[in-house]
Amino acid sequence: MYLLCIGPRPLDVFLKAFPYRLFMGMVFMMCVWWANVVRGPGQESFPTHFYVTILLLYAVHQVLECAT
Repeated sequence: MYLLCIGPRPLDVFLKAFPYRLFMGMVFMMCVWWANVVRGPGQESFPTHFYVTILLLYAVHQVLECAT
């Protein structure tokens, strides 16, 4: 990582990762909206598939974050 942060263009790493981070931010924003849809009025908890989806999205986020 050190070698990518020095030289004539040190912000290339940030610029290449920015579209991915913006996309994942929008995905997690949609998850917040979906949480309101999934948990209807009168329900006290979320269904299991909601938790599974959130965990899978978080795992994908972590894997791709390490790859960039």
